[in-house]
Amino acid sequence: MGEKSEKGEKRERTMEVDSLSYLFWGLIVIAVGASMFLERQELVSSWWWTFVFFAGVILLLDSAVRSATGRRRGLSRGRITWGVVMIAAGLFFEIGETIAGDLGFPFFLILVGILVIIWGASRAL
Repeated sequence: MGEKSEKGEKRERTMEVDSLSYLFWGLIVIAVGASMFLERQELVSSWWWTFVFFAGVILLLDSAVRSATGRRRGLSRGRITWGVVMIAAGLFFEIGETIAGDLGFPFFLILVGILVIIWGASRAL
């Protein structure tokens, strides 16, 4: 009887996590639509980099919501790291193209390399 209740609890936890996954993917679809809309209104130069920015924000929000609701014991370092990288990439390419021109992508790669080193060093400690 104890085994059945454990399976039921595990299924409930899985269903709870899935409800957050639906929220996450719903926000991703909304971000794609919003990014395309902003580009068509000529408010941004590229829907792709605007979407990358929005996706980064969504990753950070997802991590915070999962932590606040107790679905994770702590903030997910992977989601936070990728969220920050995606926000930086989106901002860098959306704003940086007008400032840096053709130099934007090499500078972005340098920034990503630095972040990977910092992330790796923090995991080693």
